[in-house]
This record gives sequence, C-alpha cells and structure tokens, in this order.
Amino acid sequence: MPFLSGCSTQSGSGNSGGSNAPGGNSGPSASGQGGTPANCPIGNCPPANPCDPARIGPQDQALITCLLRLCATDPDLLRRARSRVRLRSRDPKHVDILEYDGSNWNVARQVTSRGTARSNPDGSRSVWINRGEDCAQTQGTFFHEELHTRQPATMSSRDKEIEAHVETERWQIARGVPGSPSRRTTDAQGREVPDVAAITRQIDRSYGYSQGAPRIIGRSANGQTVTLEDGTTRAAQSGDRMQRQTPGQNLCEEPIDPALLTCP
Repeated sequence: MPFLSGCSTQSGSGNSGGSNAPGGNSGPSASGQGGTPANCPIGNCPPANPCDPARIGPQDQALITCLLRLCATDPDLLRRARSRVRLRSRDPKHVDILEYDGSNWNVARQVTSRGTARSNPDGSRSVWINRGEDCAQTQGTFFHEELHTRQPATMSSRDKEIEAHVETERWQIARGVPGSPSRRTTDAQGREVPDVAAITRQIDRSYGYSQGAPRIIGRSANGQTVTLEDGTTRAAQSGDRMQRQTPGQNLCEEPIDPALLTCP
C-alpha cells in the first residue's frame, strides 16, 4: 500500500534515463532545458524529456546518500531491505480521492503518495519512493514501505496502514525526527507518542476507507457499481470514496541497485 501525505496501489509509468551508480550521468547532457536538443530545427523539436538524466541522476544519488545515513541509526533496516526489496525511485506521485455523490464520482481532493509497496510473483517486494523529498521524509517512507513488506497477508489493508503509520511515527519519535503534530500526542508520563485515533481518522479520509468497510479498488464503467478489495461488488453509495492516480503523470521510475545501500 502507498504511504500518503494528506498512496495509490498502481504505480505510474515512466522511462528510465538516469543512473544510480556513484559517479553516474549527473553532469551536462547533449540536451537543452528539460532534455530538448539544444540545436534542433525551429518548429521541428521533439517534446522536452521529463526524465532527463541530468535531473534524475543527481536526485537519485541524493536519495541513496540519504538512505545510507540510516547506517548510523538503523542498519538492520537497510540489511532487511537489501535481502528482499526491489527499490525504485520515482517523481512525486499524486493521487485523486474520488467521492460519489449519488450520481457522479467527483474529485474531492488530491494527495501525494510518498511511497508504494507491491508483491512480485517471485515472492520479492517492489517499493517505490519519491525522489526530491526531505531526507527525514525519505527515511520515514523507506521504513514505512519496508514494514509493509513484512506484514501478514491475513491483515486487512486498513489495519496494515494503521500499523505502518503508527510504527513509522514511533520510529521517528525514537530518533528525534520531527513528524506531523497532528499525528502525535503525549502519554500519562508526558512522553511524545503516536496518536493512534488521529492517525486512524487520517487514514480513513486519505485512503478512501468508508467507516472501516473494505476498501473500494474499482468501479464499473457507469460508476454505479464498485469492487471491494475482498473481490465482492455492490452498488455505489453516496459518500463512497476511492483512489485514482491523477491522470497524465510520468513518474520517471528508476531502479536503485541494492548493492549501493550497503553500510561500511
């Protein structure tokens, strides 16, 4: 499941153009701004390349450098991820939250998916993390998505998200990482702890859960029938919510070599 701020279950498409390797192609390229060739004939220029290696390379290297800082605070997290996670970087992914008003599905709001985890046929797990974010956020997303890879299949997606968000907040508190004040409270001893009730409310609102019912993962062409995550279908009801990847995104996905995430 994706890690939302405000996570779709479907990743966007995108070309690979950059390099994850240290010293990869992060310098000037034979392209102009946005990847358009500098000397193309007027009126016959190809569209700008959103996945310009001159942009992707440095941003991915910064992501790797950020994750390697975990060697000092949680090396076991990197070790676990190297053994079973296929990590990919991407541009920030935006997700529409659709709401049914009894007749039509409308965009209620847009949120950002910080990361996504998905199972692969060979038993491994793929994890996507946004490039270009604050390092503390990147590390929190990495922890969150790696935790998803270890949750049992018997858990509902809602319970998985609640656990992952609560434990991510707890992990950040233990390391003195500032988080979202709306997701934290204090216990009887005055210690900062995750606010489970507030996190649960935010998850229900951002992920499209309807009062704890199974999550809606699809809808019919006419929008009058919805498919739930347990495989059942029912008539759409006023107030139903679901996610949809915001149209028109090219996320410029790139694989991250797991060998680059090895602590000294």
